[in-house]
Amino acid sequence: MSVRVENGVIHLEGICPVEDAEALVSALDRVSGPTVDMAACRQLHGAMVQVLLVFRPSLRGTPEDAFLRDYVIPALERSEGIEPCQANLVGDGLAFATE
Repeated sequence: MSVRVENGVIHLEGICPVEDAEALVSALDRVSGPTVDMAACRQLHGAMVQVLLVFRPSLRGTPEDAFLRDYVIPALERSEGIEPCQANLVGDGLAFATE
């Protein structure tokens, strides 16, 4: 599993496949004021990026992968300050609530 929670910080490690998107949602849902450490992330599936865009956690750490470092992380950081959606696990997917 590429999602690990330690001391209130969510770590994304190695290759983060689509299968781990639900674990990321669960971790973001249960950690108050979540911070995601991206330092050990080598590859991030689009579904994982979408989860991060929805929850908009604080990010820390710089991945070695040039694409993640130069394009994905800046895009996620630009979304900071935007009010996150309310997302809940429903069946096999996510349900989003907007105001």
